[in-house]
Amino acid sequence: SRIQLFSQDVLSKDEQFMLVSKLKPWNFQGGRYIIKEGEIGDMLFIIERGVCDACKCLNDQEVVLTQLKKGAFFGELAVMFDMPRTASVRAATAVTVLSLTREDITTVIGEDKISKMQILAKAQVFGSIPILAKLTAAAKNTIARRLQPKTFYKGDVIIDHDQAAQRLYIIESGSVMVKSSQDEKGQQLLAGTSFGMDMLLYEEPYELQVTVFSDQVKTLSCTLPDILASAGTGEQEALERQMQRALQMWLLHSVCLNGESDKQLANALRKCEVLEYKQGATVFQKEETLTSVYIVIHGVFAPDSFKPQRRTEVRGNLVNASPISFGMEWASSDGPVVAPYTLKAETSGALLSVPLAVAHPV
Repeated sequence: SRIQLFSQDVLSKDEQFMLVSKLKPWNFQGGRYIIKEGEIGDMLFIIERGVCDACKCLNDQEVVLTQLKKGAFFGELAVMFDMPRTASVRAATAVTVLSLTREDITTVIGEDKISKMQILAKAQVFGSIPILAKLTAAAKNTIARRLQPKTFYKGDVIIDHDQAAQRLYIIESGSVMVKSSQDEKGQQLLAGTSFGMDMLLYEEPYELQVTVFSDQVKTLSCTLPDILASAGTGEQEALERQMQRALQMWLLHSVCLNGESDKQLANALRKCEVLEYKQGATVFQKEETLTSVYIVIHGVFAPDSFKPQRRTEVRGNLVNASPISFGMEWASSDGPVVAPYTLKAETSGALLSVPLAVAHPV
């Protein structure tokens, strides 16, 4: 089985055959939606014939993320948990899919194996969390086993603005309100959403307040040590560097290169430089000639003429405080520019220095 939930690592051949006997065929004409983003579902689908588009709503527009062909599958998270679909899947041609419901699985598989399948399904959530998305399946499964469940009740504050980020959270059920200190009103978020990723690696303040909106909210969470423990002995430093690099690519994508592919972002990052600063150090002086845009990786950096604003950003299933950058206003300049203000490090920290030609490619 190509579907990890149903592989021989989890199920016997007899159990696999019993599940195959429960597969139900469905036919869809081109343009019809098989599943829709945000809907609660309990079915997994396998494409038997035809081509589908996996789509997501980004900036109020539906964007095709990838095409799925014969043998591809989707819905492995929904088949195990009551969580909203993380993307839509639409038939691009006439399509035949085979479905399997949660009831089909629970009537065939014992509780011990259901628990193992649920761990594997939870690991699928990490695909939408940039610092974890490129980890191996084995590492994701190890982290999934370490996820700590916790229930909060209406009005509880799960995280607060000034609280140091020590946990990455995933909403398993229920809804929350999220708000930055600069937001006039909060945004309601549903199951499947994660928060805390952007600050976790450096234990920076969350810069967000997340409050329970529904009667209760169930969360899953993990710490940085939980994540690092997924690496073998002597490999934790390499894993931390990998996640730091993934965070830097995400910052590039968020601030200035949001239309680029992972390969393009990786190429762009190679042209950038990470600059470390001690508290009180000057990054640049007013009227100094500049050739880069600066993105905050961690720490607090203070211009002498304004206070940076942080808003709540929601992209797919990820919520974060908007990254802080200095210089996007001059990124479109053809050549070096004169700094309109002085920038200093209010705490020790690091900036990603992005050459103007990278920040605003022609």
